Amino acid sequence: MKKHIPIILLLCISVISHASLPQYFEINKGESYKLDKKVSIKLVETKVESFDSVQNRIQASSVIVEINKKQYQIYCGYESSYIEAGDHRVGVDYIRDYDHIWNNRLKLKKDVRMWVSNANENFTAKGTHVYPLLTPWNSGIRNQGWLTVAINNDMFEGLIPYKGQRYHDGFDFGVWEGQLVRSVGRGIVVTPQDYPQLLKEKKLYDSNKGKISGNPLLIKSLDLPLIFYYTHMSGLSKNMQPGDTIQKGEIIGYTSNRGSSGGWYHLHFGILHLGMGLYVNPYPYLKEWYNETMTHYGDFISRFQVFTPKSKDMTEYEFERAVITNQIQPDREFNNTIPGIVHMREAVTDHPFTGLNHWQVGQQAIMQTTIRSDYKQPAEVWFGHTGIARLYLNNELIYSGENGLIYKAKNQPFQWDKEMTPCTLEEGENKITIFIKQTNHFWSYSIRVRDKLGRPLNKKEN
Repeated sequence: MKKHIPIILLLCISVISHASLPQYFEINKGESYKLDKKVSIKLVETKVESFDSVQNRIQASSVIVEINKKQYQIYCGYESSYIEAGDHRVGVDYIRDYDHIWNNRLKLKKDVRMWVSNANENFTAKGTHVYPLLTPWNSGIRNQGWLTVAINNDMFEGLIPYKGQRYHDGFDFGVWEGQLVRSVGRGIVVTPQDYPQLLKEKKLYDSNKGKISGNPLLIKSLDLPLIFYYTHMSGLSKNMQPGDTIQKGEIIGYTSNRGSSGGWYHLHFGILHLGMGLYVNPYPYLKEWYNETMTHYGDFISRFQVFTPKSKDMTEYEFERAVITNQIQPDREFNNTIPGIVHMREAVTDHPFTGLNHWQVGQQAIMQTTIRSDYKQPAEVWFGHTGIARLYLNNELIYSGENGLIYKAKNQPFQWDKEMTPCTLEEGENKITIFIKQTNHFWSYSIRVRDKLGRPLNKKEN
């Protein structure tokens, strides 16, 4: 008797066939590694891009690789953390020389651990995972990304019994207190005791001496050889016990600044790879899940021309007027690859860890873009920012204000969509100009334009 495979199973097989986890490999400087039968990658060198002399740590690093006789630079530490070369997507996980706490805690046998995946496939099957928050992407590039964390300064005195620098082993997302955290996929609750060798390095010592801090939750995926790690939560959404099954998108907890958070409200999210027994860079997964499941944030404006003052003697108003009247040319084009918060540190420099000092207030820049309207219509510009900002639509000032909040434990300095400014869009291209001046450590903004009813802009309804 002929057996029939259920249609649902065939559909699952079809979906899964278009997704594959990255393949990890190690490589020494000067060596080559075959990505496939025809293409090899050669590691040319590793570089320190920026060193923070205050905290005594590497802020960013990169590798230079050669693929088919063409050189690429891949940054390790901030959001643009992989490149696409032909049919291959290539990224960096660890550079052995830049993790200084334990003697080769990363278990690397060679200089660098990298990963490769098919550029035409997802990392995970579509529809199986979601982004862990319900708010726009807000991960800065200083302490929040996949980079080294200094733990040898006075901030940690008495809290952590070792010194040096190590990889952060996760991504941090800026939040307000009490925001909802959801499970990125379906899985089973596990405990640190289930995987002591994997989790021992995450024992960030706080007042609970020896316990992992910040109400952590560990969920072992039912679909992938991964454990998802969440921490700095105020509490869990329900009484979860080891072995409990959690569904994709289920609310699991609430954001806070508990544990070794430095007082900053954020969610720390990490991924442990069971096959390797190590944390892996979660950025490529998070980016994929965000762009797939947070499409309602797709109308944040992400592409801008960037202007910075040409002279120290130029006042901010002379600077604005010169840009608005087209007297100076833009420094560069900037494309925020994930719709959400624009971090000025990334926008104003070719590489965000060179040039301007992140901690220096008084820096200024102008961001300019256009938005198209199919007809003349009343609208609203939804705008959030830190520092001093002025907003122009078609060269007319429509908003001026200051968000002077200083960072404190319960005082978050950024609110997206804070200002909803009425305006009128002309038919065709409309020019938006944003002047923004840094007055605190968080130099950022978000902007999107919606119709008078608060909906994304669309064509005129009949």
